[in-house]
Amino acid sequence: MNNEYRISISKERFEVLKNNQKFLKILILARFVNALRFCQMSSFLKISDTEGTYARKRQTINAPLFTSSVLYEGFRFAEEALKKDKDFNQMDVYKEGIGAIINDDKNKKLIKNSLRIMRNRFVFHFDQIHLKDTEESLHKYNSDSYIFALAHGEAGRNMYYALADEFFINFLLDKEGTKSKEELSKSLKDLYQDTLKLMARFTEETEKLIAEVLLQFGLTVDVDVSR
Repeated sequence: MNNEYRISISKERFEVLKNNQKFLKILILARFVNALRFCQMSSFLKISDTEGTYARKRQTINAPLFTSSVLYEGFRFAEEALKKDKDFNQMDVYKEGIGAIINDDKNKKLIKNSLRIMRNRFVFHFDQIHLKDTEESLHKYNSDSYIFALAHGEAGRNMYYALADEFFINFLLDKEGTKSKEELSKSLKDLYQDTLKLMARFTEETEKLIAEVLLQFGLTVDVDVSR
C-alpha cells in the first residue's frame, strides 16, 4: 500500500499567502527541488540496449551538466534572496543548512570554478560572446583521434556528437591540453561526484527549510492511507 501525502491550502488562506514574500521565496525553492529531482532521476535513467552505448555516454555526460546548471541557479537564489533576508537568515534551519553550505569555502570554489562555467557555457548561452576563447581552446585541443559523431541503429534519433562533448569537457578541465585521458577522466569523475554530493545536501537542506516555513504558516501534511 502506498500512502499519499498532501499539503493543502484553502482558497482563503492562499489569498493571504500570495502576498507574503516569504511564501513566494519558498515556492521558488520548491521549484528548484523539483528541477533537481528531475536532474537526479535523469542521471540514473536507464538507457535501453536498443539505444546503445553512445546514447548512454551522452546521458552520462549531459545529465550532470544540467544538474550543475540548476544547482548553480539555486545557489544564486540563496545568495541573493535568502542570505540577506532576516525572515530566513535568523532561522536555525537556514543557518545550519543552506547558509552553512553557501558559506563553505570548498563549495564556493566549486560553484565559481565549475558550476558557473557549466551553466553559462555548456548548457545555456550558446552565443558569439564566447567564440574567441572557445576558438583559442580549440587550437590547443589535442587527441589521438577526432570522431565527430557516432550512432547505433537509427542515426537520426541516436546520433551522438562525441567531439562536441569531449572538447567542451577539455575546455572545462584542461584548457592548456596537458592532461592525459586517464587524468581527464578522473577529474571529470571527481567533479561529477562532488556536484552530486552537493546537490543531495542542498536538496535535503532546502526541503528542511521549506518544511519549517510551512509549519510557521500553519500548513501540515495530510496522509491518505486508503491507496
